[in-house]
Amino acid sequence: MEFTMKSLKYYLFVLGCQMNKSDAERIAGLVECFGFTATLKPEEANLIAVVACSVRQSAVNRIKSRISGWNRIKKSRKAENPLIIILTGCVLPADRKIFAKQFDLVLDTYEVPERLTEALEESFGTKSFENKQKCQFVIPSPVPKQVLGSGPSLPRPASPAGRDPSLYSQKGFLDSPSTRLGVARNDNTRSVPILTPLLNITSADFFGLAPVYSSNFQAYVPIQTGCNNFCSYCAVPYTKGREKYRPYKEIVQEVKKLVQDGYKEITLLGQNVNTYFDPALKDAIGARQKYRQWSALTDFPRLLRLIADISGNWWLRFVTSNPWDMSEETIKAVADCERICEYIHLPLQSGSDRILKLMNRHHTQKDYLELIDKIRAIIPGVAISTDIIVGFPGEAEADFLATAKVMEQAKFDMAYLARYSPRPGTVAAKMMKDDSSAAEKIRREKYLELILRQTALFNNQNYIGKEVEVLIESIKYKVVSIKYEEDGIKNNESSIKNGNKMLAFGKTRTFKTVKFKTDRDCVGQFVSVKITEAREFGLEGELCKKK
Repeated sequence: MEFTMKSLKYYLFVLGCQMNKSDAERIAGLVECFGFTATLKPEEANLIAVVACSVRQSAVNRIKSRISGWNRIKKSRKAENPLIIILTGCVLPADRKIFAKQFDLVLDTYEVPERLTEALEESFGTKSFENKQKCQFVIPSPVPKQVLGSGPSLPRPASPAGRDPSLYSQKGFLDSPSTRLGVARNDNTRSVPILTPLLNITSADFFGLAPVYSSNFQAYVPIQTGCNNFCSYCAVPYTKGREKYRPYKEIVQEVKKLVQDGYKEITLLGQNVNTYFDPALKDAIGARQKYRQWSALTDFPRLLRLIADISGNWWLRFVTSNPWDMSEETIKAVADCERICEYIHLPLQSGSDRILKLMNRHHTQKDYLELIDKIRAIIPGVAISTDIIVGFPGEAEADFLATAKVMEQAKFDMAYLARYSPRPGTVAAKMMKDDSSAAEKIRREKYLELILRQTALFNNQNYIGKEVEVLIESIKYKVVSIKYEEDGIKNNESSIKNGNKMLAFGKTRTFKTVKFKTDRDCVGQFVSVKITEAREFGLEGELCKKK
């Protein structure tokens, strides 16, 4: 049976980090080439694609709570209106076995171009897609399969003193709120135009696929995926594999096209973004075999400078950085390049050296604090955020208080606090007892949150009276009573009309949320705002008149 392309719809259910959101945009780009259109309702879809996250069990549970409902929809369908359900993203081996019985297809992201194409043609008939658009590429990729697929095996660095290397053996290694990207987008949504057809698919092709961006002024550009660090709590090496890198020419080409299309903010993505090096460099593999030093490689800072040289009125950000790989050259690149925002996300995870060793993190408390001091000395006005895990196995009160001390000293602008959740297959889950109660984890989290509120407010008060550049992200057409909560803004129920006045919300270069009144829709534009009030997790101000 063949199907009309216009009748086919897809629904995306996306969990987890920015990388997953970026992956979902590329999946959307592929399926829209086949004539599918997005829907917000899974019951209308012919394709449900789930991009999974395995960082916490809660994300896995969200999938488990929905799959039975999706399968009921599938069973109720008639032959002329089929539904296929696929799972990709970060999926641990143990979960993969369970989900293989519930999904039509479970696949790694780099397999999407080939295997999803085969599944669509098998389910809906090849004739349904005879007139499909040629699938889009950012740039023809000359790199061989291993660059972004099952890349060359890189040895682990020598085990730092005090760590048992047997805990981190590679034997058995397998190559926050949800966001739905399958949404009805406005007519201004842009995607990179067709540059080359989808031919001779390789594992490098997934990142070459042109995305259907979910915004027409902000975009994610992945440059690296996977991780070689094997932190004992982390699922990424088991779900994404070893570190793999896109060719720098492909990255630069994608960013250039986005800037030409009017995008204002571009974020470079990677699970370990600052380890990037161009895979075409002949000596790169040899360089990576050496034990890591704080200023080991300059390939990432060179990439930053190349991209920052692209002319236009736009900003550049990058996430997520590993402290061990944060070189002085990278810090100087942020300081020197006007287009790179003065904001660095630098996961601490714990302030206790004992717990850091158990986590297999490659920095100490002293290393981290010295790095923070260096960043602030080189980049004036920089904002720094972090990730912290509370209740890690073996975390005693003294270890927890060491983390609290580092938070007080580092004076973070933001900290994303997480209660430890064992991930099946990781070293921590296999060999360490989850010995902190749920109540104790909550207590520790709240204690650190109080410190964060103090340091964030202290930092934000430095903005009062200053004019800052703001990229407007959204407009509310009602003036509302606002309170700032943790990493976002929540509206109280008391909303009142106030003539033509609107509330604009945006971000500064330092990733501060700003709200101000305006009488015009300026979403996606840069404006100047004078800050009049500082709160713990946000700023308020007045729109400056154009000079």
